[in-house]
Amino acid sequence: MENEEMRLRREKDAVERLHDEVAERARRLDELIRNAVSETERRERNWIAEKVNEWNAREAKLSEKCEHLCERIRQSGIDQTTIQEQSSTIKLLQANLEACRQKLAHSEGKLTEMESKLRHVHDYDEIKEENVKLRFELDNGVMAERLKAKEIEVGNLERRMKLVEEAATLRVRELKLQLKLMTEKLEKKSAECRKYRSSVTAAEHVVAVEPSRSSQNKLLPLSLSESLSSASANSSSSFDRNLRSRLKNLDQLSHQLDVSLEKYRSGYRRRGRADRHSFVNVTQGDMQKAHTHPDSEFEVAISEAGVSAPEIRPRDGLPTFITPLMTSTPLSTMDDRIAKASVNKLTTLEEASAETVPVA
Repeated sequence: MENEEMRLRREKDAVERLHDEVAERARRLDELIRNAVSETERRERNWIAEKVNEWNAREAKLSEKCEHLCERIRQSGIDQTTIQEQSSTIKLLQANLEACRQKLAHSEGKLTEMESKLRHVHDYDEIKEENVKLRFELDNGVMAERLKAKEIEVGNLERRMKLVEEAATLRVRELKLQLKLMTEKLEKKSAECRKYRSSVTAAEHVVAVEPSRSSQNKLLPLSLSESLSSASANSSSSFDRNLRSRLKNLDQLSHQLDVSLEKYRSGYRRRGRADRHSFVNVTQGDMQKAHTHPDSEFEVAISEAGVSAPEIRPRDGLPTFITPLMTSTPLSTMDDRIAKASVNKLTTLEEASAETVPVA
């Protein structure tokens, strides 16, 4: 019994201690809850105060904007009334401007009429002065100027003829130089041929003197020497033929050049005679018409004084360069090139001479 009572007391003490602990814990929890609630309430009050301040600030800004908008609306009304007043003023100014434009157009029409009248009067005075000057110039210097222009033209033609003759002489010198170079080349080639023939004949003599070789060994060098001699003879004959043909071509070209030069000279003489005859006829007719038509005579004199004769450049037809002949080009191709170039040059010279001949 005593043990049971002691156990019950211990359990009672344990229960009381547990009750006290639970009460303490409840008290602590109540205190924590009260603290949390008070903190939350404080935060909410602060947040509400901040929001109230923010809304108050926004309300102040909006009220300020509203006042500004009201001011702008009032200003726009004032501007609208001002614009209406100005538009009425502008309409009046436009009406005045249109009236001024009409007056200006009327004044410009009158001004153009007056200018045209003044121009006619001024042109008449200028024409009278020019007519007096033209008659004076016609009486004094027209014939002298015409004679001077004809003399200048004749001098130009003489200078051109001299240039053509100089070009022809240069071409003849060029052909002579080419002929000289070809003769020198022929002499060199003939000397080489003679030297080659002498060496071939010496080789034939050496082959004929050797008695110890057989008949077959003798026949081979002899046939070789015969073939070499025949080849040298053929080459020399072909070279002679080429040289003769080239000399013949050069003779033909020189003959063609002489003929073309003679044609050009004859055409120049005929043209000079025709120009002199036409000039005499024109001067006689002008002297007869000088008293009847002075104005037309002056116009004819001006047109004749403005005529410019075209220049003939002899270098286009007869160039003075010399092509070298001692090159590695074959003789046949050199002949073809020289012939083509000379024919082209001679045709241009003949065309120039034909152009100078007057039509009868």
